[in-house]
Amino acid sequence: YMRAMNEPHVIPEEDFNWLTNEFATDLPWIQAVLEPVDYEVGYSGGGALRWGTLLVEFPDLPGANFVGATGHFPFENGGCWNGFDKAARYRGAKPLYEHQVICLVQDAITKKVEGVGVKKPDGSVIYTKARKGVLLATGGYAANPEMIRANLPLVPACCTAASYSPRCDGYGLRAGLWAGGIKDVNGAPV
Repeated sequence: YMRAMNEPHVIPEEDFNWLTNEFATDLPWIQAVLEPVDYEVGYSGGGALRWGTLLVEFPDLPGANFVGATGHFPFENGGCWNGFDKAARYRGAKPLYEHQVICLVQDAITKKVEGVGVKKPDGSVIYTKARKGVLLATGGYAANPEMIRANLPLVPACCTAASYSPRCDGYGLRAGLWAGGIKDVNGAPV
C-alpha cells in the first residue's frame, strides 16, 4: 500500500525498510515518553491498541487490505501534541510556540549546527546555543501557500480544504536547507 501510494516514484528499499520499522516500533517509545506525565496512549474514547483491518484513504490500491494497528492519542486529553508538551516540560524544556525560527547557528569552520535563531512575538531576535544538539521539530509546510505551490503544485488544484496547524509554515525546513540540508527531489504529502 505504501509503495502504491508513492507511485510512480520508487521508494528505495533501505528507506522503505527504515520507515516501516519506525512505524512498527515507535509506539513503545511514545508510551515511555508520555508515561511519567500520566498521558494515555490508546484509542480516542479509550481502549487498548489492537490489530485489525485499518481504514485506508485509497481502498482500491494494491495492498490496501493490510492488517495493522493504529495508535491514537485521546482528544479528551488534548491530542498528541499536548502530551508531548507536558512530557517536554516535565523534563525541564520550555517550548516557545510563538517564536519563529529564522536560522540555525553554525560553527564557522565545521558548519556543525550549534544553536538556533528565533524571532520573538515582539519582533526582537534571540540566538540560543544548544548544549546537546538541535532538533528541528517544526512541522511541514502545509500553512505556506508559496511552498505548497513550489513543491506540490497539484495540491492547490485538487484540494479545497485541509486540516493542518498554522504553525506548519516551512520555516524549520528552510532553516535546515540554509544550514546545508538536502531536500528530497519529490515533494512529500504535508
